[in-house]
Amino acid sequence: MKVDDKFQILKFFATVFNSVFLILGLCIFGCAVWILFDKDNFIAVLSSVEVKTVAGGLFIIGLVVVGVTILGCMGAQLENRCFLLMITSNMKIEVNKIITEYGTHPDNQRHWKLLDNVQRYGHCCGMQSPNDWQSNMFIKNNNLTEVYPCSCFNTTDCPAIFGYSTPLFGNGNETHPSTEM
Repeated sequence: MKVDDKFQILKFFATVFNSVFLILGLCIFGCAVWILFDKDNFIAVLSSVEVKTVAGGLFIIGLVVVGVTILGCMGAQLENRCFLLMITSNMKIEVNKIITEYGTHPDNQRHWKLLDNVQRYGHCCGMQSPNDWQSNMFIKNNNLTEVYPCSCFNTTDCPAIFGYSTPLFGNGNETHPSTEM
């Protein structure tokens, strides 16, 4: 899949995501306007200060959600650089965190599988190069060299690490070439 196609898919999902929140924000805003300004409804009969305060809060929250989602939709459609850089920097932070914690916290296995699939099918290793794996806690704590996740290797059989029982890592230098994610 070409980079341009991936970008179009990302743009589509960003627009869909923002549109869903735009609808939710408009609903919240609409309910708040109805509570605050319609004098002939059941809530107006109650006319307590708490109801008016909650309605005022919903009014502000609805406005903020609508404003942010409109900016998000515009950023995605206009391919705004600031919007894209924000996504890229957040993604790099998350990928670095996954690489660092890979193999150490069993509750993050879902993230590991995602990273494994990206490396295996994208024929890459690490975010920028296999050297990114030197920041991994398992590799650092055990003073290992030339150790990478099994998804980094060009072969289907993972070259096991001698003396370790973990099936996640292998030893060798036949990794996928360096390509930036």
